[in-house]
Amino acid sequence: MNNLLKINKIEKLDLINSLFWPLDWNITLLKKINQKLGIHDVLCKYFYSIAKFAMLLNSIISSNLEIEGKENIPKEGGAILAINHQSWLDAGSVVMACPRTLHFMAKEELFKMPILRHFLELANTISVKRGHKHSLENVYSILHDGHLIGIFPEGTIPGEENIPRSAVEPATGLLKGKTGAVRLALRTRVPIIPTGVSGTGKSLPPEVFPRLEKLPNLKSYPLKVHFGKPIDYSEYYEKEINYDLLRRLTDELMVQISKLVID
Repeated sequence: MNNLLKINKIEKLDLINSLFWPLDWNITLLKKINQKLGIHDVLCKYFYSIAKFAMLLNSIISSNLEIEGKENIPKEGGAILAINHQSWLDAGSVVMACPRTLHFMAKEELFKMPILRHFLELANTISVKRGHKHSLENVYSILHDGHLIGIFPEGTIPGEENIPRSAVEPATGLLKGKTGAVRLALRTRVPIIPTGVSGTGKSLPPEVFPRLEKLPNLKSYPLKVHFGKPIDYSEYYEKEINYDLLRRLTDELMVQISKLVID
């Protein structure tokens, strides 16, 4: 393992991916068989609920998962959960804590990774190509149909993708938020629920994965997911939407998210 830490990041990822591709091909074959048998959609339907229950039970037992503010999740109708980003554990933690099915947005590059791409599909994850507005059309449709969307306004994890931890904003401790979440909320006329995740950055920091610069932590850290009160943007629905407005509302949103993060 120490020898693995000495090679560069790209070589590490290529090596790890090469180990998982054979298993990925078997999963792909099984998927095609299930499709021919007509049971693939049924399996997908129940996978989310079963996986969520298993992860939640394990997290409560091992990590003392604490959930606060579940009453702030609307029982029906579309809404956006805007979440801080510390770790690759964030999405799973919010899925476990959320009382409703949640569709996450994820960059298309993740759908090219062995094994992970299958889990993303089964978990209702939406592939989004960075910088391409047309790739958001599916997101608009999901919100209009009354579903929940999960978004990381920071766009990435501090310390990942050559973005240093020092790049966070002093006022929030988060990276400067991208305006996409607010833009989506205004276009689809749904509220945003600021969401704070704590503890995941200690359990699986980016230096462990995906940077592969450190060994995994053996210690279990408490996790907390805090859902804030929904932000209603209805006063802006009939106003002209420009960058200055999006920037101001996004900065305010990031402050609200930061208040829900305890570490």
